[in-house]
Amino acid sequence: KKEEEKEEEKTEEMADEKDRRQLDYLTPFLQNIDPKSMSREDAQKVREACMKALKDRLLERANIIQNRLNEENSALAKHQASFQRNQRDNDPDTEEEFERQCSEAMFRIQILEQRLVQHEENALKKFKDMDQKLLADPRMNVLR
Repeated sequence: KKEEEKEEEKTEEMADEKDRRQLDYLTPFLQNIDPKSMSREDAQKVREACMKALKDRLLERANIIQNRLNEENSALAKHQASFQRNQRDNDPDTEEEFERQCSEAMFRIQILEQRLVQHEENALKKFKDMDQKLLADPRMNVLR
């Protein structure tokens, strides 16, 4: 029974270590580097790679939001141009439908603009927080 308990403890410890590695934000950047014997140059490279990865993710997200905003603006402009061309009909139902669609599109555009501004503000904070987190990480002591 004691051997089984020891084996079970070992398995749990290995699982805990695996979980820690999966959750560790530096793991992808420490692939070929031993954190215990990291040089200042290695630590700087890890820091730069980590910050670049964060920057890339934040820029990718900003680009997604910006592209959606551009698509909404473009769709609205096309819809308005189409309405202008077909305005000869003077149909009140068509005009009402146009106004409703424009209103919905403007709402979506406003939301996307707010998301973009919020993302930009959050991105600066996330960048600063990551820098602080890296400086506080004990594996990066050689940078201090």
